[in-house]
Amino acid sequence: MAIKKLTDVTRNSDELARENYEKPYEPISYSPTPMTPQSNKKSHPYLIWIIALVILAGAWRGLNWFGFLPSSSFPAINHAKLQAVFLNNGIIYFGTLREVNHSYISIEEGYSIQNDTSKNQQGLNLVKLTDELHRPENKIYIPKTQISFWENLSNDSPVTKLIRDKK
Repeated sequence: MAIKKLTDVTRNSDELARENYEKPYEPISYSPTPMTPQSNKKSHPYLIWIIALVILAGAWRGLNWFGFLPSSSFPAINHAKLQAVFLNNGIIYFGTLREVNHSYISIEEGYSIQNDTSKNQQGLNLVKLTDELHRPENKIYIPKTQISFWENLSNDSPVTKLIRDKK
């Protein structure tokens, strides 16, 4: 094997560079090829819309289920007023009504009626939920199926006045 001199290698590379520089520019021709193979199936843009609608409907149902949206089966509640909630078993609760989810409501700052002729001339006494014997929290949850009806109390209602006086 013969050893080449460094000057021979440099001369050869200089000659190659000159030859390439003197050649005219030839554009490289190529045919574009797709990155992925194309199929004969047509895309279905309406399928994307159907999937989006199903997702939105599910999100709406979930928000309604967890109580973030008012349900369409329960009337809107005026939170600025107190409500009277009449249960199927005859018990009446007074307080601020809130819809928890599609199955339950809650009454906050609640009161119930106890019959007691010694307290006032009407024979009715409002008892705060927290003042009952078992000392519950000041919120009661009631299944909507147990509610006969509910109504907003006016500001000049005797019950509203009694509740304001007790606060």
